[in-house]
Amino acid sequence: MAEAPTFRILNMSVWRLLFILIMFTAIYQFASKVIQLTVDVNDIKATVIENRMFYSGAITTFDYETGRVHPGIIDFNKFSQEGVLENAFNYSGNRISAKLELRNLETDIATEQYLNKVWYERWEPLTSFKGYSKILRWRYVLIDDNGEISPGLMRTEVVIAGG
Repeated sequence: MAEAPTFRILNMSVWRLLFILIMFTAIYQFASKVIQLTVDVNDIKATVIENRMFYSGAITTFDYETGRVHPGIIDFNKFSQEGVLENAFNYSGNRISAKLELRNLETDIATEQYLNKVWYERWEPLTSFKGYSKILRWRYVLIDDNGEISPGLMRTEVVIAGG
């Protein structure tokens, strides 16, 4: 018994439709993977925060004669004041916090300062999860303690939430 021509056409169409469906699924999966590529800008945010702290004169030495900020020289009197970063920068509404630790290499004495201390203490334990990131950097600096210059090491931890 011979097959009907419509059955043969439908039989071939099913294979063609199945092939087209598989091709469209593969193209969609590939395109969605490419589109979902995200750019991580948390390192750049941390760099901006660090540069604002080091170039603003909030914790660095300021030469009143020339009007110049010395970004590599930390004024210990400014740095040791409680809440100096909180007063200098208004990051209370942002999802960024930081901890700065200044260590005198001659005396091995460390002093800490915080930017958004309450949020830093909340977010820092969560940095192992996906929505939070911590950027840690070390920088050699000079410490100006009432005109006496000594070598120091600045440890900066920037915690970014939701990034």
